[in-house]
Amino acid sequence: MDKLKENGFALGLGGLGVLFLALAWFMIFQPVFGDAGINSNAKGLSSQKKNLDNLLGRKVLPTPQYADKVEDREEEDLETYESAIKGFDDRCKAFQNFFDGTTDQPSESQFSSLYRDGIKSLKQAYLAEHPVIVETVDEEARGDLSKLPPVVDLKKDSELADEPDKQLPLAMKQYWMAESVFRACGVNNGHVVNKLGGLKSIEFPEPRETRRKKGSSKSKDDDEEETQAAYTISSEEVLCEIKIEMPYGEFEGFLMRLLSDSKVPFIEPKSVKMVATKLADEENSPFKALVHKVSYPNKAAAASAETAGEPKIPEPPVEFTVRLAALDWGGVTRAADEQGDDDDDDFDDDDFDE
Repeated sequence: MDKLKENGFALGLGGLGVLFLALAWFMIFQPVFGDAGINSNAKGLSSQKKNLDNLLGRKVLPTPQYADKVEDREEEDLETYESAIKGFDDRCKAFQNFFDGTTDQPSESQFSSLYRDGIKSLKQAYLAEHPVIVETVDEEARGDLSKLPPVVDLKKDSELADEPDKQLPLAMKQYWMAESVFRACGVNNGHVVNKLGGLKSIEFPEPRETRRKKGSSKSKDDDEEETQAAYTISSEEVLCEIKIEMPYGEFEGFLMRLLSDSKVPFIEPKSVKMVATKLADEENSPFKALVHKVSYPNKAAAASAETAGEPKIPEPPVEFTVRLAALDWGGVTRAADEQGDDDDDDFDDDDFDE
């Protein structure tokens, strides 16, 4: 008993050590190295991994900085959209104007004179830039401008006189389209570096009207009348067919100049046909063989030619037949407007504001 009292401190310290070892086993070693601890930790890690994968699986992290960028981008997109709409709307309005810049229809005789003189001036300017075109026509026909290419499909005076209210606006729009084609080829357009001298013809197929009704529906009873549409969208497509010969690499720029014309609202090319011009049978044609050989007297001459960008082999010309459509916008008419209803419940821009 006396020994226990004498060694009580040592025994207490040993018991405390055993207690710490027991606690370390149950709280540290068992959860980590024991089966139950491994399974529990694995489930926890799997859950955390799943949450992390869901977060990182997104294209971007939803941070405040990214939200600010999204809002800025939306504002920029809206401004771009509104600018594009305004630009196209301005082109649609300009497409309705006559020679004086207004929508007031001139007399038939006045219009016919301006119309034919305008086409004549465009052709003369084009031929002045490409005088070689005249040499492709027989000498007897060279004095007649109408027989020289490019041939432009013009309205006859009899057509203008028969239906002036319909034919004069249509002929005016066709003139604007012909003018835009000449401009895309380089006539009175200083932005065109390589002026295109292969324009052959500009024709205007008959347009077709497109009317689309919104909200109309037919009753199940055949005897009942069709339900009146809420509004009617009216438009026409004015068609233009262009035949032009040019290197294939020039076509994209030509088409882009047409589609971005400031006066004609071209909407889409209906068709594009390509035919390779047959030059292989011509003497001294650079396209007779796929390999074009050039000989130099020595290596220095060859290196000098390479530095100067030689040899320059012209690209084979291709004849394109392009059919384009321009939008003749007729506007939107409400059913109440067609019936002469002038109530104050018309659409207004403020009606769409929240």
